[in-house]
Amino acid sequence: MIRMNRAGKRVIRTAITLVLLFLAAPGAYVFARAQLSTDDHLAEPGWWPRRTPDALNEFTGSSGCAKCHAKKAATQETTPMAGTLIPAADAEVLHAHAELVFRNGKYVYKIKMNGGKPELTVTDGERTLSEPLLWAFGTGKVGQSYLFQRDGNYFESRVTYFSTLRNIHFTPTRALLAPHDLEEAMARPVGLPEIKRCFSCHSVGSSTGERFDSNKLMAGITCEACHSNSDHAGTFVSCSAGRVRFRAGATLHR
Repeated sequence: MIRMNRAGKRVIRTAITLVLLFLAAPGAYVFARAQLSTDDHLAEPGWWPRRTPDALNEFTGSSGCAKCHAKKAATQETTPMAGTLIPAADAEVLHAHAELVFRNGKYVYKIKMNGGKPELTVTDGERTLSEPLLWAFGTGKVGQSYLFQRDGNYFESRVTYFSTLRNIHFTPTRALLAPHDLEEAMARPVGLPEIKRCFSCHSVGSSTGERFDSNKLMAGITCEACHSNSDHAGTFVSCSAGRVRFRAGATLHR
């Protein structure tokens, strides 16, 4: 058996005392809650970003926020957060390029406007597939990825626009150097559970209850994506440079 000397015992007692004092401190609860995951927060009652509302009338829209916070609401509309999801037809980076081209072996990818709408075309030299792009994720200042629909199902384009390249290249983690066929080379099918997660981060009101409906969402991260439509006066101290500061003990719960 290893016996501990007096100095070692004092160190242990001091450490235990400090831990107990920290846990008893007013800010300990806030610190502990900050370590919870998003799923942990969503499992609790009350509001938390990405929570699925029961009905769209739970949101007032940014115009409701602007009644009291006109300047902040107007500024928010110009932020990258507000533009993190837009209809692909409104994507400035796609309108700014007559044609974007990327080649992977025999597969050639092109994005260009067709009747004012962006269209993704992929060919292997023998067959060609084309689909109009529906949604653009990201502002394009760093990158922008795309979704389209086929037969009611969502697909993620295998290529993404990158500002550093000023062109398209493989979507991060989606590269396929040797796809099985043209369909797999073109895009990755995205199931409904993943689609709901994507839109819950990049928009407001895309789902109500268990139902997903992209026709009624508010695209981009609007005021209510973080603040909810509840009375949050006194909750937030500041929100700048992507960092939100809360008053001690404040929560987003209604």
